[in-house]
Amino acid sequence: MLSSHTINKAGKREEDSEQRGCSSFKKKKVEYDQFVRNEIDCFQSEENGSVYFSSFNPVWPILGCGLSDGKVLIIEGKRQADLVSTWENKSWNKVNAMSAMTDLGWNMDGSLLLVAFLDGQIVLWNKNTKTSMEIKDPNGEQVWAITWNPSLPTTFATRSDQTVLVWDRAHNQPKAPKQRFTFHSSLLRDLVWISDDQFFSCSDDGLILLCQIGTESPIRSFDHGDAVLSLSWNNTLNLLGCLSLNGSTMVWSMDKNEPIYLVKSERMKRPTCLAWYLFGDSIAESSWTLIACTAD
Repeated sequence: MLSSHTINKAGKREEDSEQRGCSSFKKKKVEYDQFVRNEIDCFQSEENGSVYFSSFNPVWPILGCGLSDGKVLIIEGKRQADLVSTWENKSWNKVNAMSAMTDLGWNMDGSLLLVAFLDGQIVLWNKNTKTSMEIKDPNGEQVWAITWNPSLPTTFATRSDQTVLVWDRAHNQPKAPKQRFTFHSSLLRDLVWISDDQFFSCSDDGLILLCQIGTESPIRSFDHGDAVLSLSWNNTLNLLGCLSLNGSTMVWSMDKNEPIYLVKSERMKRPTCLAWYLFGDSIAESSWTLIACTAD
């Protein structure tokens, strides 16, 4: 199920966007016969594996696939409209994995592909040089997820049960994380960068913490009161959306100590994630729309 609402500038919900007369998105007619199904036979080697993770390169027509046996498959197409028909296996990158793969993703300029494993190992593949290097936190922190910094192409964060590690200068083969953040007392659920050196993290402890590289303690905290599952940052309005385990959605402003918006849906039995919709013909039309999703 997908629940949605729009938040106006007074922090109140508007249920029907068409009544506002500014929903150009709904006015666009979608021809569903434009969607074409394509199946790609990627596995042309005897060393096959199930695809556990996949990530499109944000710049080039490349798909990175993380396989169940620890390998990474790079599938690349030509720069043209019909990409899928040109795709072919470009390389198998053997990863000396000793544990399960947990995440995979490209940096913002599409030059680096990062693969993370449960035992703390990180493998960084360089698209330009076709080489890879293995990195491992000497403390052996588990890695559940990776988040690239949207502004700095060689800075990323990995998160484990209760710890965030920030890595920098990936092209210089870092031997240890740049900084370790261990501020939460329960399971870490999500992390979102809001600038070059700041990120928010959330946890089952109900806290949302704003952390800054180079600072040894959180510089800001919000107390949700319940486990926080997902975060979404609105860079246009400098607002933070958060979704909790009890099905409530909050919006926090950086200049206030209390949420500017709070709603709880009885239909959100198993909330999963949320995201801002930041596209449209005008800021007033689109940037206040926040989507909350549930598995039910």
